[in-house]
Amino acid sequence: MRIVEFVRMMRRKKVAIFLKEGNYSIVLATYIVGFNDAKYFSKYCKNQFGKNPLDYKKSL
Repeated sequence: MRIVEFVRMMRRKKVAIFLKEGNYSIVLATYIVGFNDAKYFSKYCKNQFGKNPLDYKKSL
């Protein structure tokens, strides 16, 4: 795994933690961890979790 992929994976996991806690919206959590584009994050979230961020949040 390249370093860039590792950093993205860790950011996605941090957003997942924020969504589980329910303290932040998806967009705000995305920006907090360093993604500048929510659409870009959504693409990578679907690759890692198999769901878009909204469906992932609902499944929690």
